[in-house]
Amino acid sequence: MSNNEDEDDFYDDEDDDLEDDDDDEGLDDEARATLTSRHPWTNTLVNALNSSNTTTQASHTTAAITAAVTTTSSTGSTLPKLVSRKRKGKNSAIMKCLNAATRTTFIERQRESLLTNDDFDLLWDSLNDRASGLSEDERSISYIDFQNTRLNLPDKFNNFFKASVYLRFTTDEMGNISVQQFFNYVLRKVSLLQARIDLSAYDGDFDGYLTEDELQKYISDLMPTLNLHAITKSFKKYYLATASRKFVFFLDPQRRNKISIQSILLSPILTELFELREPNLPKDLEKTNWFSGVSTHRVYMQYLHLDQDHNGMLSRKEVSRYSQGTFSSSFLDRLFEECQTYHGELDFVSWLDFVLAIENIGSPEAVTYCFRLLDVENRGYLNQVDIQRLLVSVVDRMESFGHEAPKISDLTNEIFDMANPAQVDIITLNDLLDCGVAGTVFNLLADAKGFFQYENREALAAQGGGPMPFQ
Repeated sequence: MSNNEDEDDFYDDEDDDLEDDDDDEGLDDEARATLTSRHPWTNTLVNALNSSNTTTQASHTTAAITAAVTTTSSTGSTLPKLVSRKRKGKNSAIMKCLNAATRTTFIERQRESLLTNDDFDLLWDSLNDRASGLSEDERSISYIDFQNTRLNLPDKFNNFFKASVYLRFTTDEMGNISVQQFFNYVLRKVSLLQARIDLSAYDGDFDGYLTEDELQKYISDLMPTLNLHAITKSFKKYYLATASRKFVFFLDPQRRNKISIQSILLSPILTELFELREPNLPKDLEKTNWFSGVSTHRVYMQYLHLDQDHNGMLSRKEVSRYSQGTFSSSFLDRLFEECQTYHGELDFVSWLDFVLAIENIGSPEAVTYCFRLLDVENRGYLNQVDIQRLLVSVVDRMESFGHEAPKISDLTNEIFDMANPAQVDIITLNDLLDCGVAGTVFNLLADAKGFFQYENREALAAQGGGPMPFQ
């Protein structure tokens, strides 16, 4: 069927509807006057609608619309709006106040729904009243008793006593679940809910993401509850930068300056931060926990120690002294080519990214960071020529410390064997992520110290470690 035939059918149907209308005499005089007074251009259209010759209704209507549009163009009158005025954006002052009030109310209600310490005591006692078993580790509860326990608890417990929750746990031969495991699950769940509510309070634009500034505000308000009493007021801004940067490095690899709240909650990084709630931190935890006062002070003092001209930035020469000066010249050149610099020098934030990559070299995020530095040609892969060029620079560094190195060709073959690439002649980022020894590959290609450790791993293991011969 042609387009003209479709159009005729459409208007024929419309004519039938008009003929069926009880009021077949068109618009009355009052309606005509009202309509034409508001929109003068409708006069021609009204005349067509009032036409009694229904067989020519379609042609009259089409002509009326054309005339109306023409009249509008010539007279400057505007067509009536079919939609209402667009509401003011959410950036208006009123909308900002409304959104803030709504968010505050919602967050407060969510906080009120959380279990308190008294609620946990009640839960523990109620579970054990119906549980069987002698010791706490052995006590278990059946599904029937599980449901009966819920009946004696307030409504705020209901979500924890669903059948789907019970099925999360391993059952014994009687079909019972461990009371201790269930109780720990509730503790963990409430802790995550509390953290989600707290983090959401800092989500300024309500998009489920936090910027680095918002994350720093959260950590700042959290600090009084953590074992960070030794942090001075003057050091606080450096602490916040150090703490927030670990979240950014691992959870925002694309550097979009926003991290989803969900990814923060599911990350072990938040758990590491919460470890500082322990009033008496073990010494080994103080050294290994990135967020501890001891650890952040160590990183900051490294930065100050390298900054010999005291301008607050690190030049390539100053960074070359890091880690006893064992990084190759080729790697350092790439660091300053790829990382954001200010007049050719690294700031504290870029320094933190570098340290996080080096100290977590086996992680996917660190491997991705370092691969970008090793990929001199920015092609997305390393071929044999690239590997050999990187190894030459490391061997030069080894020899500057008085150590001998194996042949470059032998090392190249060994690196390809470790990477086990999908294509025999190139190594991609995915190859390194999949091989499981990306950290070792990186050390061989960038760090004389890591190179020495790998080549002398058996002797060092027999000696039980000991000081490295790089002074």
